[in-house]
Order: sequence, then structure tokens, then C-alpha cells
Amino acid sequence: MSEKFRIHLLAPAENERTRELYRSVFSEDSREFVEYYYRYKTRENRIYAAEDGNGEIVSMLHLNPYLMRQGAREAFGQYVVAVATRESCRRQGLMRSLLKLSLEDMRRAGEPFAFLMPASEAIYRPFGFRFVYNQRRADLILEEYGGRPCLDCRRAEKRDLDALSEFAEVYFQRHYRTYAIHTPEYFESLLEEQRCQKGEIVLMLERGEIRGYFFTAFEGGAEIREPVAEEGYEELLLSSAAAYLGGHGKARLLGADKHLPVLQKETPLIMARITNPEWFAAGLTADEPVELCFRLVDELLPENSGVYRFCADSRGGSMRKQEGAEVLFSVSAGELTALAFGSLSSAEAGLPAAAADAWAKVRTCAPVFLNEVV
Repeated sequence: MSEKFRIHLLAPAENERTRELYRSVFSEDSREFVEYYYRYKTRENRIYAAEDGNGEIVSMLHLNPYLMRQGAREAFGQYVVAVATRESCRRQGLMRSLLKLSLEDMRRAGEPFAFLMPASEAIYRPFGFRFVYNQRRADLILEEYGGRPCLDCRRAEKRDLDALSEFAEVYFQRHYRTYAIHTPEYFESLLEEQRCQKGEIVLMLERGEIRGYFFTAFEGGAEIREPVAEEGYEELLLSSAAAYLGGHGKARLLGADKHLPVLQKETPLIMARITNPEWFAAGLTADEPVELCFRLVDELLPENSGVYRFCADSRGGSMRKQEGAEVLFSVSAGELTALAFGSLSSAEAGLPAAAADAWAKVRTCAPVFLNEVV
């Protein structure tokens, strides 16, 4: 990469300097959405930037933190978003430099993994990212659900967010091992995100008790996002959403829960990458004690490369470098990520029989539920 660019982490007070580049590259985002993003997201995120010789920001990468359930524990996952380069400065290695620096900082800080929604898999796969979550989608004719039993629905307000957060956490803990923890603050930010897309958070109620929720958006047609219903109420979700949406003839369903009874297609949506193997391993468990040794090859973050001894039991896992141990197999950073998130089987990874038998006892970080936009 040319010496004429300075690659560095911006101080929080400098984050606003990236707004011009954001608006020029992501011109499809509305003014309201950009205002929301810079009011809510940039007050807590980290932004890496490339500056030219005149001090102008010509490329950037944002890390937006999310408190996550990652297998057996809670951890902060960094969502890589707003990766952008001024057109005249593209194809000069700026994105790779920003990505490498940001992931190196994550590794040093003990942050276990990064995730992103790629414009193209081919862009991020060479850097060790692998798909870990497929989003379930459907196109609905709403009148087909008319006249069916349904629950009362109303728009969520700030006073509802504590109860909504409690409902969501009970639900997700029961069904998933990796997800963004839906705290009251998470939902408060999401209220503003939906409003700038002319949408809402909608509660499904039975005698005042929350039995489910969904998000709406109306830019480019009606959308129902992340529809979730308590067990026993799944069949009421779509009829309730159809009744709430009223005169809209069609709606696009995005991020449907796996228990929702509707014909769907699955679209690969979220890629992830382990940034610190030793910290990541704590989220893996095993029904009975497991121990195996393997070699990790991480070309982007060579400090991660080496021979590791992995141990896990019902309390959690550990992964430590250990020279001289007998190595059962070798994996790349991408392969380890896919194995750990359950999107790659031991057979697909080419693990030998002894290692495959041991890995079969491991509870990975799957199933995954990640529908975050920014």
C-alpha cells in the first residue's frame, strides 16, 4: 500500500469527520437514517480511517459493539459495518489495511470475534470470514392470513422496553446459542432505527402479556422483520401481523424464527471470524470432557497461528498454545470459525477420525440468530 495514506483509529471526537464519506458512498440511505446512525452508533463505536496527505478521510471501517450470547457465555462481538473507500482511492489495499488493523486490535483486547453482512462473500472470505447465519425469508400475501385468530398488537413505547427485553432474553436463551442480547438499550436504539425507516416495534399481546413481537419498515414496500412468538403462539404471529398491517397487500418477511410455520427460503446473511481463539474458546462446551490438539494457520493475524491444546467440558472451554504436542489436524482461521459456529462439519473440514469423534462431543456456538443491520 502506498505510503501516502495514514491508517489509524480515530479518537471518538473525530468520528463525525467520516459523515461526508458515509453519505457519498451510501447514498441510498435516507437523511433520517444517517442522522440516526451518527447520533446513536458513532457515540459508542470505533472507526478506523485512512487519511490522504491532505488529512482527508478517504477510507473507513466501523466496529459497532454488541453484547452477545456466544455459546456458554456473554461477550462483546464487534459488527464490522460502513466499510467504504472514496472511488478515486480504491484498489490500493486500503480496506485490507483497515481490516487487519482493526482485527489486530480486537485480538489484543481479547475480543473473541467479529461479524459482518457482506456485500459479497468473495470480498471477505480471503480474510478468514465464513458464513455462520442464514436468514429465513418469505414473501407474504397478507389477505391469505385474514380472518384467522390473532392477538392484539400495538406499537411499543419506551415504557415497554424492560418487559420486552425480559421476554426476548428468555426466548433466545431457550432456542439459540449465539445472538445479540436484546437489552432495553438495544430496543431503545432499535425504536429510533425503525422510525427512520417509517417503521415500528410491534408487540403481540394476550391480556396485556407479551407473547411475541416483530419490527416493521416501509421503505420500498412493507416489511416484517424478526418476527418472534412464544411457544404455542407461532401460528398466531402471521395473522396478527397481517391484521396490524391492514391495507398492505403484500409484505416481505425477513429474519423469521425457525419455528415460524411458513414456507421460507434461506439466504446466507452474516459472516464471522474468530479474532482471539483463546478468548473465544470459553464459549464452547462439551457434554463430556474433550481434549485435542491442532494447528491453527491464520495468515491475516499470524500471532494467532500455532499449535493449540483445546479442552472443554460442561462448564466451558479453553484453548492454549502448546509446543511439542501431537497435532491431530490443521485448520485455517476460516475453518476454525465455521467449525466453532456449526456451519462446517468435521467431515467437511477433513478432520481425521479421532479428531472428528472428539469434536462430535463439543457443543458449538450454533444455532445462531443475527439480524442486525448496523
